[in-house]
Amino acid sequence: MLYVSDGEQSDSDHDDEDSSPPVVPEPPAATAAEAHKSVAHALAWLETQDIDSIKLMQLRNLMVFAKRAELESK
Repeated sequence: MLYVSDGEQSDSDHDDEDSSPPVVPEPPAATAAEAHKSVAHALAWLETQDIDSIKLMQLRNLMVFAKRAELESK
């Protein structure tokens, strides 16, 4: 119920349960191959930026992890 300015209560059509937003299904999880490809793409871009070498090494380690997971899944 909503209160109107004169103190009276009024029902609102917006309180209906049917007005909830539609549920959007989540996309399927990425495969190891997709993760490896995405990280490799991100690394290629990041190497062109002025960034700390430690961060590049961390991303390379993530790419190696994804590649190992890809090879193990085959």
